[in-house]
Amino acid sequence: MSTLYELTGQRLALQQKLEAMNFDEETISDTLEGESTELQVKIENYGFVIRNRTAFADAIQAEIDRLQARLAAEKKRIASVEQWLMTNMVCCGINKIECPAFTIAVHNNPVSVDVIDETAIPAEFMSVPEPKPPVPAPDKKAIIAILKEGGSVPGCAIKKSSRLVIK
Repeated sequence: MSTLYELTGQRLALQQKLEAMNFDEETISDTLEGESTELQVKIENYGFVIRNRTAFADAIQAEIDRLQARLAAEKKRIASVEQWLMTNMVCCGINKIECPAFTIAVHNNPVSVDVIDETAIPAEFMSVPEPKPPVPAPDKKAIIAILKEGGSVPGCAIKKSSRLVIK
């Protein structure tokens, strides 16, 4: 059996030969149609290959989606267990546990700004991004500097949080 490349070359050569012999378009079309059985089978086979590979690619994508959902669920479980452990360690007044395999400690995160009401923040504490249409956004660095000094910024408060660290 010939390759698609060879069959295509043969069909084009036959078409050029028929056109060079000045046959009318209907005769050329009928001749090419009669001679293209093997080419049609080859094209159909390519169609089956494409469908099979598409089905395989779809199966791979479905497995990726399934594994991503499983990963997200597992990360959620981990976060839940970490939060439960940290809550209980804080309640018991335990900040650090060391064992041969790892150390578990409760660390305080750096203070950050919790924007409660963005519309109440004065304009001097709003930054405007350069390249896009100007949409004011809170300048959290300037706000936290004022809040750390004991000042106040309307619509903002200092947020303190902790995190569990396992090393």
